[in-house]
Amino acid sequence: MSWNTVSAQRNSYRREGRPEVIPNEYRGNEKLDGVAKGAISQGAELVPCDVHLRFCANNPYVVTVSTSRSDTDCGKWRLSRDLLSAGLTGAAGIGAVAVEPEAFDGLVLQVRIRVRELDGESLLHIDHRALLQYLEYTHALVPFGSEAVLGGIDDALDSALDRILDED
Repeated sequence: MSWNTVSAQRNSYRREGRPEVIPNEYRGNEKLDGVAKGAISQGAELVPCDVHLRFCANNPYVVTVSTSRSDTDCGKWRLSRDLLSAGLTGAAGIGAVAVEPEAFDGLVLQVRIRVRELDGESLLHIDHRALLQYLEYTHALVPFGSEAVLGGIDDALDSALDRILDED
């Protein structure tokens, strides 16, 4: 498994490499797309696939993870960026989604993502270094703790509440 591509897009401008932290006034439309080699469990068999990662600065809590093979799309999930980050160093998640590193011969080689759904369970494996690098890029776009500022939800709620209270 190896890291294939990562690109940062700011509106229509595209550049390769590590993005710098973008000032708040320019944030909102940035997307970060990545593709890594991985595998998805189908029964007892691990089937190689591409793992597509998408992060949007206007929804900074979520990373969309999808898998595909040359013949078909395998699945798509919206996962917490915090959960994926926590799963790089130890078991994280309870309930429907769990993320944890897998070590072989004392070396961490991949991250296992388990998603339980009504119709069964999906088990996805992704290269540890690829996921780590991808999440570092997302943190450069939207650092931890600045998510609420970016979303503008607090300002929108304050404005709406002010209008409601002014009507009385």
